[in-house]
Amino acid sequence: MNTPTVSIVIPAYNSSKTIASAIEGCLKQDYDSKKIEIIVVDDGSQDNTKNIVNSYKVKYIYQTNQGPATARNNGWKHANGEIIAFLDSDCIPRKYWLSKMVNHYNLPSVVCVGSRYGIANRESLLACCIFFEFIVRYKRMPRHPKFLGSHGYSFRKSFLETIGGYSEEYKMASHEDNELAYRIIARGYTTVFDKTNIVEHHFPTNIFKYLRIQFWHGFWRMKLYVDHPHMITGDDYSDIWDYAQPPLMLAFLILLPFTFYKTIMFLDLFILACVVFLQIPITLSIISLCMRKRYFVYIPFMIMRAIARSLGMVKGIIKFWIIKER
Repeated sequence: MNTPTVSIVIPAYNSSKTIASAIEGCLKQDYDSKKIEIIVVDDGSQDNTKNIVNSYKVKYIYQTNQGPATARNNGWKHANGEIIAFLDSDCIPRKYWLSKMVNHYNLPSVVCVGSRYGIANRESLLACCIFFEFIVRYKRMPRHPKFLGSHGYSFRKSFLETIGGYSEEYKMASHEDNELAYRIIARGYTTVFDKTNIVEHHFPTNIFKYLRIQFWHGFWRMKLYVDHPHMITGDDYSDIWDYAQPPLMLAFLILLPFTFYKTIMFLDLFILACVVFLQIPITLSIISLCMRKRYFVYIPFMIMRAIARSLGMVKGIIKFWIIKER
């Protein structure tokens, strides 16, 4: 096919530390620069994001803080490209990112093409643990998965116009991409996951900030299950064993005050052992991949994550299941 025009949409919120690298990565693509449009949608930033973006020859759009789903919709609706590529503001695309994605649109049935994470901050142990978990999960994902992450993927603009883009009911950076992916699959469209196409990502380095993100992950997942209950068993990236961990950890926390009863104490220890056991396969896969035993620290990291998600899940159940039904 002829080389299509591409609009790169970057939603940004307080992204002054990483937005320049993201834009420069887009400017260095091995794609015809005359056919690339870069759009940064500022989602109400309170830092220096605006001034940094305006130092580059890119389109800048400002909106009051409404979340990345609204920002992405705002971006693609103002775009001129035939292909809309979405890039997170904390990601740096490799120079072949666009050309590799566009090649997959040779098939008219393909409406969405995804890439995978690389890591931009290997000096952080937490960042490495999160990154290598992605790598292990990527290995089991098929070429045509049920879910693709929004960090560096693309769509035909005509398709976004047909399906309506992202659901703006998802107000935070959590599960808005899952929701869109599930609608795509439900309607019988084809997605492509290219494991060789990479965007470098700045993963979290602060455990408390990471756990806060995971709390909201648990919260918005409850909304996702209301919208798509048939996906509760997994989506190629996650499976039922991943989803079982927050409820198990919640049961552990509920029983904890009653462990002065011996029976409850043993039951609670058994539940905790189950949660730990569920971390072992992926931990061993990470260690096998990296050949470094320090990644056993993944187990306590992920137990803390399960706690954060379980607490978010409670808030989500109250918000989306209980209050909504009244």
